[in-house]
Amino acid sequence: MSLAAGPDSEAASLHPIDLSGVDAEQAEQAASWYRSMALIREFETTAEPLVMQGRIPGARHSAAGQEATAVGVVGALAATDIVTGTHRSHHITLAKGALPT
Repeated sequence: MSLAAGPDSEAASLHPIDLSGVDAEQAEQAASWYRSMALIREFETTAEPLVMQGRIPGARHSAAGQEATAVGVVGALAATDIVTGTHRSHHITLAKGALPT
């Protein structure tokens, strides 16, 4: 699994979402949120062993299980809003569209 694949990665396609009954715009928004959550989870599960092996130095606090928080916060932001974090904030950066390359 490659993180460079971003939100269209294999992890994003593992669990299909039933979007019957919603219009195309709502369906695309839901799919986009889901892809972002899948990317964050993929990042977390890939980064953890690298930290444990010492390949990523320093402390890292996993945000696994909190993907929806980051995606929800970012989804509520206006284009001009600024968000900052003090703990486990890398998942907000990913939800804003940064690729973990």
